Amino acid sequence: MPENTVFNPAQPLTGTNFLWFSAALDGVTSLDLQHYNITGIAADQVAICTGQVAHGDGAGGVWYWDSGSTETHNVGTIIRPASNPTHGRWKRIYSGPVSVKWFGAKGGNNVADYDAVSAAAAAVSPGAGGTLLFPPGSYRLEQDITFGATVALEFMGGAILCPDTGKTVTILGPLSVANAGQIFHSAATIRFGTDLLNLGGGIYVPWARSGNSFIENVNVKWWGATSGSYNTPPSDSTTAFQSALNAYKSVYVPEGLYVITSITLPAHEQNLLGSSQGGYSTCLRSTIISGAAIASGTNVGNQGIRGIYLSNASNEPSRTSVGISGAFNLTEVFVDQFYRGVAGSIWGVKVAIEGCLNACLYLDSGVSNVSLSQFWLAGAYYGILMDGATRCSFDQGIIRQAQINGVAVLNGARDNTFNDVKVDACARSGIYIAVTAGTVKPRNTTIQSCTITDNGQFSAGYAGIEIQSALATKIANCSVFDDQLTVATQDYGVYLNTSTVGTIVANNLLFPNKVSGMIDYGGSYNRAYGNAVSGSLTTLLPSDDVSNMNGTFVFNKEIETPSLKMASNRVSFGSALPTTGTATRGDIVWNTGASASGKAGWICVTSGSPGTWKAFGPIDA
Repeated sequence: MPENTVFNPAQPLTGTNFLWFSAALDGVTSLDLQHYNITGIAADQVAICTGQVAHGDGAGGVWYWDSGSTETHNVGTIIRPASNPTHGRWKRIYSGPVSVKWFGAKGGNNVADYDAVSAAAAAVSPGAGGTLLFPPGSYRLEQDITFGATVALEFMGGAILCPDTGKTVTILGPLSVANAGQIFHSAATIRFGTDLLNLGGGIYVPWARSGNSFIENVNVKWWGATSGSYNTPPSDSTTAFQSALNAYKSVYVPEGLYVITSITLPAHEQNLLGSSQGGYSTCLRSTIISGAAIASGTNVGNQGIRGIYLSNASNEPSRTSVGISGAFNLTEVFVDQFYRGVAGSIWGVKVAIEGCLNACLYLDSGVSNVSLSQFWLAGAYYGILMDGATRCSFDQGIIRQAQINGVAVLNGARDNTFNDVKVDACARSGIYIAVTAGTVKPRNTTIQSCTITDNGQFSAGYAGIEIQSALATKIANCSVFDDQLTVATQDYGVYLNTSTVGTIVANNLLFPNKVSGMIDYGGSYNRAYGNAVSGSLTTLLPSDDVSNMNGTFVFNKEIETPSLKMASNRVSFGSALPTTGTATRGDIVWNTGASASGKAGWICVTSGSPGTWKAFGPIDA
């Protein structure tokens, strides 16, 4: 917005030019600038006033005499002398915003300020317009008033518009606020453009007009929200927050601590925006945030929360409390100490959730298309609890110290992907896929490029990835290992139970683990290839598991005892006849110490432990 016109005298200002007055026009005495005798006055005479209507009223300024001017007297920037000459006016020297106090606005004590504010707005409007400044104060407006499209309103901290009951303030131009203060009295009626706004504690902006891009810094403190600190908690601001959210699509929450009980983002395309300072410097305490029900085809990303730290003050949250529920785009959000941290259809970047009683992230069968990246989930029973959710993706995250599982994929959950996720230090298996209710198996779960370590922290028998019942699971390019083998942790890298069907385990690092890199207890049509494993390969895919032979090709490299396994037989390498371990008839050990006149290796002719072995392949001398 262009600045207001700058009035400058033609001649340089010197001390000998100045006239001094305590007020430009006080309306009482004849000692003000307006009553100065202009007879014989020099062109461009300069006058300094220490106040506008009274000495020290904060609206003083510098004026100069324009002998040819016939402009209209407006009190604040143009003064016609009391003698009413046709030509000649005192003009204020200024640049930048026009203050309403120049025109006599009091801003307090219930004084009627409509005339002064109206005159100030009129002084800004001509031509390219400019900025109208409201210094700190409560400005009573006893009549309807309209601020034109070329008038930019600027509110200093502590400036509030207080229209009388039944009166309307119409704002057509830009609006900005210093220090994020409240600028409208709670009983005001405000109109932006042609849309009527009922305050009732804030502004109500109809959704047809939600794109008012010229409104800047709309924030909860306009509705009277108060902030404080942990040492000095503020009063409850629930009403202020909800009024703001009922009002406008993007509500800004300045840095600080706010006490809220429960708020709802009532429609799509709304945003609750915290401080841009980073580090979750905006904290909402004791708060539950919920969103509007998501309509079919609605873009989840249109409703967002950014830069908010959401904390439950209670160390024992209600078993029904959910920090954030609904359809949201979350950016730089931290949720702490709820029964469930976040539940619903979310898109999230840089999200941290911890200290929750049940789950950091809960996704039921009604949830789909969740996308979460760069996340941290810790200290709950479950990091992610997926009870039937579909088509969700998780990328570049850390899940740790879950009291049950880092990830649980349950009961018909399907088409879900985990990529570059680290799951560690969980009490039971890191990732658990199963049916716990009903009969529908999870299916099409992809786990790729993930690191699963040190799980099964409190008891034996658990795995990095445990699949009890599932269809078409793919585990690829993962590192599944336990670097705390002296503790009762992660017995198996990958564990497949009898109800697993169509599992692919490919190109993974599955060692070291306490018992085995991988074990299959008889699932169907499972394939494992290209894996680096530890432990006995006989537990990898048992030779008597006929169902696994249907189109199955197994090719693994065992790190501790190098070998190849094809179908039911193992081909390994060694420098001596095997004397330990279990062997199957047809297993071969190639002689790594082969020499002239020696043998090429040994073959098992009778299965057993270690079985009966015979040398074969004489080598020429």
